[in-house]
Amino acid sequence: MDLPAFEDEAILQWLVVEQDGEIIGGCYFEKTVEQVHFGLDARATAAIQGVLPEVHASCWDAGVRSIFLCVPKEMDTAENIGRHVERSGFEKRDDVVFYTLAIRRGA
Repeated sequence: MDLPAFEDEAILQWLVVEQDGEIIGGCYFEKTVEQVHFGLDARATAAIQGVLPEVHASCWDAGVRSIFLCVPKEMDTAENIGRHVERSGFEKRDDVVFYTLAIRRGA
């Protein structure tokens, strides 16, 4: 695992479970960013692609270690979108199951 340092600014909270003075497990809550697109106009996509390196750098400067982008498989344009995001540096992951928890009212 890519465990961050305990004092990493990306970490909001650590939960550590100890037994007899030994850490037996835990979890942490990390600042992450989800990149969400709306609209399918190619002009908008091109304009966004042009500024993404600066936006991603600003996220890094704010202490964020990861940016997520989810593309629903049922979208007709999912494969095309995938090519665009991979050109932006994202990796396609087939080895994880993704879950979400909406904690904001109305989300």
